[in-house]
Amino acid sequence: MTAGDIYGYLDSFASFACVSEWDNSGFLVGSPDAVVKKVLLSLDITTDVVVEAYEKGAELIVSHHPVIFTPLKTLEPSSPTYLLAKYGIAAICAHTNLDVSNPGVNTVFAEKAGLYGNISVLADDDGLAFGRIGVLCRKYAIKEYAESIKHIFNSGVVRYSKGSGFVYKVAVVGGAGGDFITLAKKAGADTLLTGEAKYHEFLFASELGLNLIDAGHFTTENPAIYMLKDLFEKKFTETEFLVSEHMDIVKCI
Repeated sequence: MTAGDIYGYLDSFASFACVSEWDNSGFLVGSPDAVVKKVLLSLDITTDVVVEAYEKGAELIVSHHPVIFTPLKTLEPSSPTYLLAKYGIAAICAHTNLDVSNPGVNTVFAEKAGLYGNISVLADDDGLAFGRIGVLCRKYAIKEYAESIKHIFNSGVVRYSKGSGFVYKVAVVGGAGGDFITLAKKAGADTLLTGEAKYHEFLFASELGLNLIDAGHFTTENPAIYMLKDLFEKKFTETEFLVSEHMDIVKCI
């Protein structure tokens, strides 16, 4: 099996044609013709993740966040990109295309957050379905639901602001989704659950009467890595897929 085979399968459900203009997803390092017997999966490709891949004998890393995002002006020997090339490890990064796909980051997020039944998309101004919206099995008080989210996602810290005060119709946007407040409100949600929100966004949501919950960027997107592992293992039965032990770099005290 080659790295290109994995790219092609990923493209079949998380099309790289759907990548946002500002994003840099795709086959970023190495050759699609590279023979692959072991793959490391990670939310990010850091120096520690590349070293881990090298030590475990992985020929390919598949990540959510791009290892090359802005134009490279220097290439330090300790940088992840330099080490990928040095060790001959390929890198496929599926960012915004995995956010909008089904299955994808936000379909997994919605399921784990307790949304069920007729879950619909929450699209941005370009029509890309970055979020999902649906209802819960019952109404919750905002604090009660925020506490349940902290437990479900094992979030070190969960921040929330009170809008309506009750939670029933929830919009979810994995990662940084604070700019979806207006869209969530227009879609009829009483709550926006996301992975990253700024202080002024909490104030804005509260003024609109919308509950806003920030459950952590890593914790809201990381479940999709395990989804990829399951899908890849079913498709490529002779290849070993590992989840990185060095993904979570942000610690809570």
